[in-house]
Amino acid sequence: MTSGALPTWLLDAVQASPLPEGAQVECETFASGAIALVVRHAGHLATVQATADRTEWGYSIDPADDDALTGHDATAPDVDTTLAAVADLLLAPERSPRR
Repeated sequence: MTSGALPTWLLDAVQASPLPEGAQVECETFASGAIALVVRHAGHLATVQATADRTEWGYSIDPADDDALTGHDATAPDVDTTLAAVADLLLAPERSPRR
C-alpha cells in the first residue's frame, strides 16, 4: 500500500475535475492496483474506492464510522463521473443518498 502522492493519471483527473477549490485529496494505492481516496472539503469527507481495473468506483459522503464495511452510497463507471458526483455532494451534502 502506498499513501500520499496521486498517480499521474489520477492527478490529471483531479485537476480537471470540478472538485471545490481547497479540497484536500489523499490517495492510497494497493499492490492489487485498487485505489482508495479521501477527499475533504468544508468539514465534509468523501471516501472513494476503485477496483484495480478502474471499471468500478464507489463513493460515500460523510460515512459513519461503523459504515466501513457496508459498501458505498453510490457507484460510477469511471473516475471523471465519480469526481463530478463527489464534487457536487461536497458542495451540497444535503443531497447525499444517506441523508
